[in-house]
Amino acid sequence: MTGADLHCHSIHSDGVHTPDELISMAKEKGLIGLSITDHDTFSTHQSFFDRDFLLIPGIEISAECVGQSVHVLGYAYDLYSKTLDEFCRFHQARRVKRNQAIIENLVEMGMPISWEEVKELSPEASSYGRPHIARVLVKKGYVPDVATAFKRFIGEGKPAYISGDRWRVEEAIHAVHEAGGKAVLAHPHLIKQRSIVRKLLSLPFDGLEAYYSLMPKSENERWRQEAEEHGFFATGGSDFHGTLKPAVHLGSSFTSFETVQMLYRHFLQHVKRAV
Repeated sequence: MTGADLHCHSIHSDGVHTPDELISMAKEKGLIGLSITDHDTFSTHQSFFDRDFLLIPGIEISAECVGQSVHVLGYAYDLYSKTLDEFCRFHQARRVKRNQAIIENLVEMGMPISWEEVKELSPEASSYGRPHIARVLVKKGYVPDVATAFKRFIGEGKPAYISGDRWRVEEAIHAVHEAGGKAVLAHPHLIKQRSIVRKLLSLPFDGLEAYYSLMPKSENERWRQEAEEHGFFATGGSDFHGTLKPAVHLGSSFTSFETVQMLYRHFLQHVKRAV
């Protein structure tokens, strides 16, 4: 391979592998680099100065646009940004309230679980979400697997679902830029309303995730062209979570060598004082 997977998740959010395990897996697959983009947290700090492997700081921020859930990927930001740290901490508190509301719904539906059980099952997580709740439902025998938990109970529109408060996309982009990073629109092909897509493409993103696991090649080309037309760079990533998404493999989609180099150079400019 001649690229890096710039979208994957570790145990610090809803993945099942440690950051070190992800890095080892990426190297074994021949990737030149990686970005661990955990949800609403950038606590996944590794050694970002391995010359033989380009490790780029990453984050995936939950946001919304006209009621549509939208994810914003942030890359190559200042690791010591107080602005982004406070931004994440505030949203993590929102996540806790949302998770507790979902748990209350599940209890009322005859599936008693507790917030303590969620944290005990994933003690390493810095940011908790529905997948963590789903794991407890599986452990307690209420559902056979995580996918069923989402399909029957906690997926969007299902009986126990709570949307929770989210940032506006503009706020997420601003937070990434304030930290000196580059903001990228994640998996745009999942947004079906063309009017919302047009609005998003008019916002000050730097890049567009044009290559994504399980996406048809025709879709890849469509989004690559959209990126080019709007002056964005194109990124790619698998959105690997491990066993939570068994059909998705690390490195199944990746970003070109040139774009990875650009992001890494940008990152180094922002951490000179910390080297």
